[in-house]
Parts: sequence; C-alpha cells; structure tokens
Amino acid sequence: NQVSEDEWLPFVGDDEEVTITIGIVGKANVPNYETNAYTLLLEELSGIDIQFQYFTGSSVDAMTQLSLMAAANEPMPDIMWGLNSASTQTLFEFGQDGYILDLKPYFEQYGHYFWQSYAKLSEKEKQDVFTLGTDPISGGIYGFPLFTQPMNDQWNCMYSINQEWLKNLGLEAPDTVDELYNVLKAFKEKDPNGNGIADEIPMVGRSTDDGNDPGCYLTNAFVYYNPHHLLNVDNGQLWAPFTTEEYRQAMIFIRKLVKEGLLSDLSFSVTSDTEIMALATPSTGVAITGVFSGHPILVCEIENDVIRQYTGLSALQGVTDKGGYSVYTDPTPLYPTFITKDCKNPELAFKLLDLMCKDEVITTMRWGVEGIDWVRSSGTSAMGTESYIQVRNQSVWATGNQNWHGNGIGIFTYENYAPIYLEDDSWGSARDALMKSIKEGSNSGKEKTERMTKMPYTADEAEIIYELEGPIRGYV
Repeated sequence: NQVSEDEWLPFVGDDEEVTITIGIVGKANVPNYETNAYTLLLEELSGIDIQFQYFTGSSVDAMTQLSLMAAANEPMPDIMWGLNSASTQTLFEFGQDGYILDLKPYFEQYGHYFWQSYAKLSEKEKQDVFTLGTDPISGGIYGFPLFTQPMNDQWNCMYSINQEWLKNLGLEAPDTVDELYNVLKAFKEKDPNGNGIADEIPMVGRSTDDGNDPGCYLTNAFVYYNPHHLLNVDNGQLWAPFTTEEYRQAMIFIRKLVKEGLLSDLSFSVTSDTEIMALATPSTGVAITGVFSGHPILVCEIENDVIRQYTGLSALQGVTDKGGYSVYTDPTPLYPTFITKDCKNPELAFKLLDLMCKDEVITTMRWGVEGIDWVRSSGTSAMGTESYIQVRNQSVWATGNQNWHGNGIGIFTYENYAPIYLEDDSWGSARDALMKSIKEGSNSGKEKTERMTKMPYTADEAEIIYELEGPIRGYV
C-alpha cells in the first residue's frame, strides 16, 4: 500500500468513535491494559478505542474458551491477540469452520507496515512466513504472522564452563568427550573452588526439550540430534537418530557421567532458569558449578560476580562420523493473532494489526517506551548483529505498564530485536561477553546444512501426530 504516513494515519477521525475489542490472556505483571503505554500509543496513532476481553490460563486454554464461545454462539472479541501456543492446525480448523477470517485478501489490500519489515527478510524467510501459515486444504491464511529473523541464540546447547576452575587446576577447556570426562573428574575431586569442601557440581543441565538438557550437548558428539525436531534428514530422506547405534553410545557415555557423579542427577529434575541460576550464581559468591546450561541473559538475571568466571563451552568433536555437530534450530513463524467472524469492521481490525508492525510500535511491544526504557543508537548487539536498540530498562518484560509483556505479532528484524547494552552497564557487559563466547562455542562444531523445520499438516495428519509424538518423546 504505497500511501504517505499522513494519508494513512489515523484510521479514525477525531469526530468518530470506533471500538475494537481485543481478546488477550491477561498477565499479572501488566498493571492496567487500558492505561498501558503500548495501548495508548496504538490508540493515539490509529484513532481507535481499544477495549479488552480477558482470557485465563495458557494460549491453549484460551483457544478452548473461544471454542466454547463459538459453540454457544456467544459473541467473540474482534481480535484474539498473542496466542503463541496455538497450533496452525487449530487455526485451520477454526478457519474452515468459519469462526475466524481468512486474512489473505486483507494483506493484499490493507497491508502497509507489515510489508516494510517483510521486505528485509531473505527469500527463504519470505516463503516460510506465508507457506507455513497457509491451510493446505482451503488455501487460507487465518493467523497474522509473528517471525523473528534468526539470531545467534537459535543455536542450541548453550553451555558455560568455569575458567577460574580450569586455571586453578592447570586444565584446558575440553574439545572431546574424553577431555570432558577428565575435566569433570578433576572438578569433582580436586577442590577447584578452593574452599576445602567437596561441594562442587561438575556439570548440570535442565530437564527440558529446548536444548538445555545436557543430553543434547553430549549426544551431538555421537550423532546429530535436535530436541526440537526428532527426525533428521539427509538427501531428502528422513531418519530417526534415536534408533541408531551412535545414539546408544551417547546414552552409555551419559550414564557413565551420572553414575560417577560428574553429571548431576539434578539435570533430570531441574526445569527452570531460576533453579539453574541458584546453582550457577549462588548468593554465597563462591562458584559451585563447573559447567551449566542455559541462555545467560535468562539464567543470570541477578548481578553476581561469579558469572564473570565463565565463558562459553565449545561443541564437542565427533566420536563417530555422524557426530561433532552444533545444533541449530531454524526460526519458524507463529500465527498467534487473528480476527474472528464476529468482528463488525474486519478492515479496520486488520489495519490495527498492521499498525503493530510499524517501527515505533513493534519496538514498544518488545522494549517499552522509547527514551525511557530504550534509546536509539548504533552498534553491535550481544548476538553479533547490527542494532539500534540500546536498553536502559532491563526489567521492562518483568514489571511495569510499558507494554503487554509479550511478542504477539509482526516481524522482528536483526536491527530491532537484539539490544546493545549501555557502556556503563558493567553487568550487561559481563553477560554480553558470556553470550558472545557462548555464541562462538555453540557454533564451533559442524553445521548440518540439511535440517528439519516446521512442516504444514492437515488437521487429520496433526491428530495422528499428536497421538504418536507423546509416547515417542517419552521413549527418547
């Protein structure tokens, strides 16, 4: 839509009063959606009066509540926003049943800001944004895309190792499974933190399927294994890594580490960043963990000098010809926001969604209020990408009434997603340095260039997969 800013905004004149209702899963750390800075910005630019209808629980719960409303013929909100856990198959079913609208013609006629950010994507990314959200049966696009260009934290298996411990014991960071075994054994037996107590945890991860499970890091020395996609692909043919002899060898090695107390069995019960943080950055100020997993910006939320002892741990060299890989998960678009059949003015509702892709609006959605929570600058982010976001308020996603505390729509690019820390933010700089070293370590192994990504399924296919995937993942 090639119109000027003055012609396009606002959508509603001063002498008009038009309301759009947004259904949203309310978050306890948003004090007031009606007076929220992000809400007020949208209203100021669009001229629309935004009202909210609150849903409870998770995104999946909200979809269930919406299904009940539709079945009872109760009026649904004009827009449902930010249901990030809602599957595309569920949207396809809703769309085929006529409960939500096909947005394809609206993109063509009323798209404006969306296309500006879309133009910055690669050809493959452009194709993914629409292909993966298109119903293979009806051809409809029922959800407004949410997509983030691939950052370096797309690399899985983010592990950090205590350099002070290595220095105290005269050791080098390990590159092979044998070297890792020897380092962990020394961490356990030789009091690397020097407090005279056998309190060291040589290595710990978390019981998750997002790459922070130590099994992900260790298994890839033997065979390529991505916990997000259970199947591998070579020359267009799918195969299961967990049925191979190489995977069995990895399990034997992991069992050996656990049996000898080198890999903490807490790794099978700890699930949250907070629990890992207590181990990685204890309040006593004395490190007790040699190797830990997790994204440092998430794990190391509280300033603690212990974290300055860590740098990234490299991928392990291959034990077999199928191993030695870094694990990379391709970013895939979500479709968490849509317009319902009960919307009386779908053109205006779509324009409001499109407005959320405008530069100053999408940055408010993620980073809060410009000039208060962040300022424009130029530099290199912790992800190694050029950015114009310099963060002043690290807690904007945890507290405050600056935004809705979630990414629910639009395209985030390299420039507006990964931030630059202020020069006088020594704590941010410390985490930044750790992030950079983890980035270097995480992608130091072989890269598997042919990878599984999200696949579009029909509703019937998705139902079969739903029945099978749980038991298979349990087995794995």
